[in-house]
Amino acid sequence: MLLWYLMVVAILALAFYGVVALVTRGKGGQLLAPLAPDDPLRILKQRYARGEISEEEYRRMREELKE
Repeated sequence: MLLWYLMVVAILALAFYGVVALVTRGKGGQLLAPLAPDDPLRILKQRYARGEISEEEYRRMREELKE
């Protein structure tokens, strides 16, 4: 009887570990962060870093956002 309880606990522990592993996969081991709106300046910096916009466009947009 005790063996069955230990097996159930082991199965539940493995299931919990699996769920945590799925949630944190690809996130650098961090749990999912709460959803927050992206900062426009951060998005602009990312676009510039990816080469989607030129330096001139980046500077112009940054000034517009700071107003």
